[in-house]
Amino acid sequence: MANRILAYGTREETYDILGNHAIDTGGGDSAYSDSSMRIQASTSNSLSYMLFKDESGALDPAIAGERLFCHGRLNSTSANTNPAFIGMVLSDGALPLLAIMGSGTSSVLRLCYNSAATGNTPTWVSLGNLTGFVGSTHNTVDVFIDIGVDGHHKATAVVGAGETIVAEFDQPRLTKIDRFGIGCPTPEISFAYWTEMTAAVGISLIGARIKTIRPNAAGTYAEFTTNAIGNVNEVVNNDATYDRSAAAGQRQSYNMTDVTVPATHRIGSVKTIARVQNDGTSPNNVKQIQRVSGQEFTTPNYAGIGPTLTNFTIRKELSPVTNQPWTQTEVNSLEVGYQSAA
Repeated sequence: MANRILAYGTREETYDILGNHAIDTGGGDSAYSDSSMRIQASTSNSLSYMLFKDESGALDPAIAGERLFCHGRLNSTSANTNPAFIGMVLSDGALPLLAIMGSGTSSVLRLCYNSAATGNTPTWVSLGNLTGFVGSTHNTVDVFIDIGVDGHHKATAVVGAGETIVAEFDQPRLTKIDRFGIGCPTPEISFAYWTEMTAAVGISLIGARIKTIRPNAAGTYAEFTTNAIGNVNEVVNNDATYDRSAAAGQRQSYNMTDVTVPATHRIGSVKTIARVQNDGTSPNNVKQIQRVSGQEFTTPNYAGIGPTLTNFTIRKELSPVTNQPWTQTEVNSLEVGYQSAA
């Protein structure tokens, strides 16, 4: 049971199972908008979430005996007085197990668990109130849960500068947690934005941040038959514009915007995402290219390529140059691209 990062939220890694939640592109936090999810007005019976995955993309739930940390930033346009509002959900197979929701009192949230012994309809039981929520501002929310091996669990939560609550509860159905997201069983408050949602086992995420960077200039390679930075740097996916290769072995890469890492933080993981497809003609596949401090690293062919656009995601918790945690200099040297393959 190793310490590891399980998920950190971007639009590309968000799964919407009922179609009622929007992925926000600016309303949550303009500096971190790509990691936002939004609950819309009059939304009901919906749950949007991120699946927990390892670096290879395989499902990787937190299991009994592990401590799961979850972190996010909540911004609501109201004082959050509706008790039906669920702002954060941890679940196993889309069955909600633990949630933060409205308390019915302005500026107070509550931590709840699902006590239902059977079925898919949650029975929410409050574990305590969470003070510290301030409407129309970005509130940090931190939750960690010790998943018991015997069905007995302990949860700890804090919102903003409020008082930390620690509560124990019994729920034999909770044997693992495999996703993290937002949901609402009935119509709720007008808008709520969750930004920078992050999950890890054994790694404290208090104060964690997510930064999205995009191509901002040409890189080392410009070999694709059709290529332009305007094809690949959009904030909202625009599948009408794309780079295209007509021959195997062509490479294309772009420089990325820089990051500034606070002195109190370290870089825990770097994830690169390309949206790719094959139109039925040669070349048939693609590899990802990463250039770090002048050294080049190329992935194997992407096994998931097909006739529709899919997300080709690579996540690395250590620098491929040093096999040590990433440095700001390495991230700021990063070029990202792709190579067409037979």
